[in-house]
Amino acid sequence: MRRSETRGRPGKQHGGSRAKKDVKRRDWQRAFREKAQELVPDEYRSAVFYGENQTPMSVFFEVLPAVRQAHQAKDEAKLRSIYTFAAWCHDQPEQDIWNAAGVSFYEHLFEADNEADWPDLMRFMGQSTWRTVLTLTEGRISSDQFERLKLLRSRVYP
Repeated sequence: MRRSETRGRPGKQHGGSRAKKDVKRRDWQRAFREKAQELVPDEYRSAVFYGENQTPMSVFFEVLPAVRQAHQAKDEAKLRSIYTFAAWCHDQPEQDIWNAAGVSFYEHLFEADNEADWPDLMRFMGQSTWRTVLTLTEGRISSDQFERLKLLRSRVYP
């Protein structure tokens, strides 16, 4: 049978794996866009600066400064929206989404220069997120600060 004769045969998918990946990619991108527009619409729109397609990474570049401003302003509604969005991203199976939440957001929350804010930051993190944050933070702050961070967490959430 010639190659051209196999086209269109039932059960035969030419380029099926690539086509499935493209569909899957569109599905997670759509889900990400919808969630970002729902929970962090201003930051999502601002991410257009990085290109037409707001990637998870580009959106988190906007979300990180926004969460810091919301903490300073004690804007509870904004904080809830941002942390809900970050937690949703953290829990997604798609690497592009959970990785962006980790390296562009959670990794930078507990910095050496904002130790006074740490208790407020912790109240928005569940245990699963906390384990990720702990892993990402360990090499970014001094060992003394890291021990204080763990002690603080154990006092806040025994």
